[in-house]
Amino acid sequence: MLKKMTLTGASLIMVFNLLAQEFNLGIKAGWNLTTVRDIPQEWNDFDIENRNGFHIGGVAEWYLTEKTAIVAELLFSGKGATITSVDSFQARRESTVKLQYVTLPLLLQVKLGPINLQAGPEFGLQIDEAVEGTRRDQGILSESFWDNDFDISGVGGLTFDIGNFFIGARYGLSLAKIGEYTKTDVNGNPDGEGTYGQNSFWQLSLGLRLL
Repeated sequence: MLKKMTLTGASLIMVFNLLAQEFNLGIKAGWNLTTVRDIPQEWNDFDIENRNGFHIGGVAEWYLTEKTAIVAELLFSGKGATITSVDSFQARRESTVKLQYVTLPLLLQVKLGPINLQAGPEFGLQIDEAVEGTRRDQGILSESFWDNDFDISGVGGLTFDIGNFFIGARYGLSLAKIGEYTKTDVNGNPDGEGTYGQNSFWQLSLGLRLL
């Protein structure tokens, strides 16, 4: 999957270079504030809260007109959530779900003076998942629940240009479910399954155009 994403990115670069009036290449890094939405309400022994992460990677801009551009990024991005659970003795225990992705946002950008509006899909390949703290054999506190290799999100935001530097803010929400839960009966046999969870994330970035 990572090889396919790399080949796709290279193909897009070739196509956009043929069409572009202006090309910019840069780097960016920043803060992620992430959580997970769409966990069933009946799982009421959990409180799901934000966790902090970061993102870092490269940015390419192809201006098709003076004010319209295609923006492609290749980022390492940490997502997930903090989960507080209540055990049978009513003791509260905190766990951290850490989901690491390589992401490929592909955005339409409209320039309004120093402000650039952006929106589009973000394709994500999960490269690692971990549950730190309290863990269980099944459910959202098991690593196997989060073992979904591919994610696609809708993202939107803006950047503000300061010379060759830019500051960006963005929100994204998964369009696909990122977790899979398999129920078992008293004998340990599968007794139903479902898919749940959406990555919900804010990103604040600082970037620099190098070319």
